[in-house]
Amino acid sequence: MAESIEVISRLPPVPTGRPPLLFVHGAGHAAWSWDEHWLAACAARGYAAHALSLRGHGASPAPRGLQWCTLADYEHDVRAVARGLGEPCVLVGHSMGGTVVQRCLGTLPVRAAVLVASAGTHGVGEVVPSLFATLPVRGPMDLLRLATPGGVPFDVARRWLFSDALPDDLASRYLGRMSFESVAAMAELFVPWAVARPANTPVLVLAGADDPLTPPALAERAAAFYGTRATVIAGVSHEMMLDARWEAALGAMLDWLDGSVR
Repeated sequence: MAESIEVISRLPPVPTGRPPLLFVHGAGHAAWSWDEHWLAACAARGYAAHALSLRGHGASPAPRGLQWCTLADYEHDVRAVARGLGEPCVLVGHSMGGTVVQRCLGTLPVRAAVLVASAGTHGVGEVVPSLFATLPVRGPMDLLRLATPGGVPFDVARRWLFSDALPDDLASRYLGRMSFESVAAMAELFVPWAVARPANTPVLVLAGADDPLTPPALAERAAAFYGTRATVIAGVSHEMMLDARWEAALGAMLDWLDGSVR
């Protein structure tokens, strides 16, 4: 399976000895979401940056069909690509991809992990009440439809994912590139014991101050689980790597890597 997984790589001009970065996308995304801004910027900073498309996303096939994919399948993909890099990497996961990264911790040799607007350490169920209070969400199925093309009206999806500072045309383009997600995998996010494992490496938790899906309070609880504090970026919503202030989020991650990972 590893050889069929799509991987987009951006490499620094010369080797720097810094650990490679492996980016894991969120629900309904693919490797393209990291390649829009972050991969080239990481390479310019001296990090070999690789983003995979989980099975059934981007150009990666899903032999049994996307609808049957589970978090364990996605974890298998990350492990296969990480081992193919030839040395321990830094895992970076966004949203659902953050859950996949958390499931790899403690069992896959990694240099560090970065959770970007990640689902919490014990599932996403704890954020549902606040969504019901602030957005037109009627039940968990509305959350499952978030990554379904056309399943959520543009104005609602835009409010869930992007800050007001991102131009509508960019929000529309990004939403247009998002695809279906496995309902099985999304449903697993509501199961607390299916998510986090303790880490034996440094963990950075990044949160957007304006993120309604994984708000800063959820990020702080996740950070506490790993014995650290969340880094909250002002003016950024859930799509931290695509939003208007993506440079601020990326800069916080790279500064942390420079100081914490040798």
